[in-house]
Amino acid sequence: MRKLTSFIAGLLLIIPCILNAQAPVANFSALVDSSCGATLTNSFTDFSSNKPTHWKWYFPGATPDTSTLRNPTNIQYKGYGCYNVKLVVSNNNGSDSLTKFNYVCLDSMPTIVMKGKFDLCKGQATKDTIIINGDTTYYNVVGVVTRTYTIQIRNGACFKDTSITFHVDTIPTFVFRADTSLCLGQGTTIYAYNPKAHGYKYLWNTGDTTDSLVTGPLYKSQTYYVTITKNSGCSIDSAEIMVKLYDCTGIENYADALRLSIFPDPVSSRLFVQSSLTFDKSSVLIITDIMGRKVYNTLIGSRDPNHIEIDVSSLAPAVYFLQLQTNQGVVVKKFVKE
Repeated sequence: MRKLTSFIAGLLLIIPCILNAQAPVANFSALVDSSCGATLTNSFTDFSSNKPTHWKWYFPGATPDTSTLRNPTNIQYKGYGCYNVKLVVSNNNGSDSLTKFNYVCLDSMPTIVMKGKFDLCKGQATKDTIIINGDTTYYNVVGVVTRTYTIQIRNGACFKDTSITFHVDTIPTFVFRADTSLCLGQGTTIYAYNPKAHGYKYLWNTGDTTDSLVTGPLYKSQTYYVTITKNSGCSIDSAEIMVKLYDCTGIENYADALRLSIFPDPVSSRLFVQSSLTFDKSSVLIITDIMGRKVYNTLIGSRDPNHIEIDVSSLAPAVYFLQLQTNQGVVVKKFVKE
């Protein structure tokens, strides 16, 4: 009876152990970060429950590609892409496995394709594209000055800085020179002038394609302009150039009769206009530049026509035209401001 009691007592101690014995449940982790490059080394830690006694790791794509250690280290991956990790654990009561898909990833450098127009004329707009890893981004740029933009492109842990330079081509300033105050029947030559103007094409509104336009004989006022195009395709339109015509019939007789003279020529500060006759009070003195723009305008009024003094010190050095407009006609004199 005593032996039976001892056997039952021992059995009662064993039964709970048998009932509590379970197969392990697999679980693990690693310090996994996305990495940019062809090599990544990882360490793995077992967190399986129910006290496994055996471990089998699978690391496809790594070296080594398997391990039986509980916490394997120095598992080295090479090559871009994502990799699965599998753990199988077991004990005397059974086994379990866990696979974590795409658990370890090595990112690759982004691929960049740029498409668009990167050589612009001043003021020209462009819509360009950047294709990053197959995804397209659009952006707009208006040409003002040549400028370089830096763009940082990322693909996971990988990134690269890419520079895009937009070259803005400008056309230098042209000076247009011509006699723009003429008598009926006269002509002039309009020059589109720039000392560094090489490799340009010209198209005047008359159809002429030279850098200077010969006009005349003219019998009415005319307006001219020119489109100047660079070999790059950039172009600029000039402002309108007005050539004004005056009825100068008998102008030599007027000049002789009025005995109009201006001096000194060239002049630096004071220009003197003289005549032996008295003009009507509505007579006007006008000074224009070679573009026909008025730079001086005054009524003679009651001033002594034998001695009219004009301050031209503020005028830029150039060729100018002095026009005397009377009720008898127009007298034009050319002078040089030095």
